[in-house]
Amino acid sequence: MNEQIKNWLKTNWFKAGLLIILIICIGGAFYWYEWRPNQIRKECADVLLQWIQKNPDVAPSKVSEFLNLCLMKHGLEQ
Repeated sequence: MNEQIKNWLKTNWFKAGLLIILIICIGGAFYWYEWRPNQIRKECADVLLQWIQKNPDVAPSKVSEFLNLCLMKHGLEQ
């Protein structure tokens, strides 16, 4: 079995390399556009909840401003 894989890789090294590059690109895109923004939003929401617990009489406009500043700090909002 191991010899068959080696022979296949010797004859199809370009296809295997292309497949590996494609998998890395898809994984990177998933991380950058799905996983990372989701984790940043969770982190900002946690920080916001802690801030609200320390300052319970905060106006709603300040809450949205705080959330936008947190997201902007991490590069999600402009």
